[in-house]
Amino acid sequence: MNASMLKRFLRNLGIFIYIVIAAINIYLTRNDLGDMLTRLVLLTILLPLFFSFVYALGKSHFKRQEELADQEKKEE
Repeated sequence: MNASMLKRFLRNLGIFIYIVIAAINIYLTRNDLGDMLTRLVLLTILLPLFFSFVYALGKSHFKRQEELADQEKKEE
């Protein structure tokens, strides 16, 4: 897996999680519009922040793996 595959996977996972949590949220707070909108706005803001953090960690991990592989090739 490389960084582009990780980005695509996280995007798809984020969309799936957003839909599931939004559906549960709408079901649980169907009588209170203000609470529903507050939760959906927070979900819309916080979920992409979390996945961008995970993507940054994964990208640096893959970059470090490539650098180690290059160093091993140079040593041989």
